[in-house]
Amino acid sequence: MTSVGSGSATRWVVVPDTDGELTQTLAMLEDVLLLLQPVDESEVALPKVGPDELHALQNICLRLLAAERFGAPQLYTPDGKFEYVPPFFFQLLEEDLAAVGRAVAQLGSALLPGGDSEMHEALRGFLQGRQTCQDLVVRFAQGHGVLDLEPDRDSRLLVEALAAERGRVVLNREQDEAYRRYAERFLALHFNDPLDRFLFRGA
Repeated sequence: MTSVGSGSATRWVVVPDTDGELTQTLAMLEDVLLLLQPVDESEVALPKVGPDELHALQNICLRLLAAERFGAPQLYTPDGKFEYVPPFFFQLLEEDLAAVGRAVAQLGSALLPGGDSEMHEALRGFLQGRQTCQDLVVRFAQGHGVLDLEPDRDSRLLVEALAAERGRVVLNREQDEAYRRYAERFLALHFNDPLDRFLFRGA
C-alpha cells in the first residue's frame, strides 16, 4: 500500500492487475508529453501538455509502479472457489489526476480540424501497425479513466478488504457485490472481451 503526503486533496484508487497494460499506456503517454516539452527556458510550453502535466503523470506512474511492486493479494469469491483478477490500491493527488486529464483532452483536441500540428505529429511517432492517432488518444483516455473512476462506497469497501489482508482475501457477500459492481465500471472503460469479463466477474 502506498500513500502520499498530507496537504493536498487525495483519493484512494483501485486498479485491477492488467498484466502491465495500464503501466505501458501511461509510459507511452509520458513519452508523448516528453516530446512536447520546451527545449530550453526561452521556449514557451504548449498549453495543457507542459511541465506541470508531465510532472503530474510521472507522479502517478511512480505510485502505480510502487503498488505493483508491493503486490496484490489473491482475491476470492465468498465460497473461496473462484479467484478474481486482483486489484492494487493506492493514493493519488486529485490535482495530478486533473492535470493528466487535461493533457489527454488536449491531445484529443489536436486531432480536430485546425488542431495543433506539433501534438498531432508527436502522436504519429507512436503508432503501431494499423493504429490511428485517434486510437492512441482513446487508449490514453481509457487509462486515465480507470484511474479517475469516482470513489464510492464500493471502492471504500474494497480498499478496507484489501488493506486487512496481505495474502489470500476471501470477500464477504457485501464486499463481493462491491467488487462485481466495480468490475462493471472498470470493464466499461477498459475491456470488452468475453474472456476478460469472465476473469473479472466469474460470470
